[in-house]
Amino acid sequence: MDRPILTAWIDLGFPCSSFLFTHPFLRLFDPRVDIVQAEWSPFKKTPWLKPLLVDLSPWRAKLQEIEKSLDNQTEVVFIADFPGLHLENFVSEDLGNTSLHLLKGEVAVEIVNKQMNHTLQEGDRIQLPAGEYHKVFTVSQEPSCYMYIYVNTTEAALEQNFTRLQVLREKVKNGSETEPLPPELQPILDGSLENVSQTDPVVEAFLQRERRMEELQKRRNATLVERFNRFTNKKYFIFRRSLLMTWISLRNLVLGRPSLDQLAQEVAYANMQYDVDSTLSSEDTSPKEPERSDL
Repeated sequence: MDRPILTAWIDLGFPCSSFLFTHPFLRLFDPRVDIVQAEWSPFKKTPWLKPLLVDLSPWRAKLQEIEKSLDNQTEVVFIADFPGLHLENFVSEDLGNTSLHLLKGEVAVEIVNKQMNHTLQEGDRIQLPAGEYHKVFTVSQEPSCYMYIYVNTTEAALEQNFTRLQVLREKVKNGSETEPLPPELQPILDGSLENVSQTDPVVEAFLQRERRMEELQKRRNATLVERFNRFTNKKYFIFRRSLLMTWISLRNLVLGRPSLDQLAQEVAYANMQYDVDSTLSSEDTSPKEPERSDL
């Protein structure tokens, strides 16, 4: 019995953006172009690569001034977009008091669920609801530049809890706290969770941050020999991973892909990193700004 052959056409686009120094987030590729079928030649100019918005270069000082004027709990993200394009974004429920401020150009903001449209001119702002998607269309003839200002309420509450634990630990150490600590708070004194049956997530996060801060302070106070040793180890593992991943790729092209278990073991071995750097990098996060992104 003949089986029908199913074919699928795939359109591949890159709604990528980049942050260059003090520039806003900028698009790298035209998201309307199917990269699979797009023409490309090393001897011709690539039409679907977006140019750098040099017109926004004078805004660098302005953007830095705005960032410095905000308090520690308020975050800001600058975005620039081209005429005719739009950005779809989702405001996380953890972010309170999120607003969009238009700095240059003209945009139309659509609240997707409520099907509401708002047109903003230079200097206008709009409050965005949390937990919902919205779209920002650049309707002016020139590129637009706008910024999101928001407060991470979850992070702010966590920082307040960290401060309370820090103050409580200092009171216990200097004897001003007379009440005994409950079992779930005992780890803040010895910095260990080994003998605790019930772990408080806030206490666990507090201890992880303390260890991370101690490690960073240790790295800052490292001698020249220790810094050189860490530098050479880091570069060694970078080149080691590049060579191993290249070898795995070439082997797969020539001999075919092995079993998934073997491939997973090989990739895990290639991704082995220097202990200090892997510990610190596991704690870090980087912002992403795709076509549909989350604030």
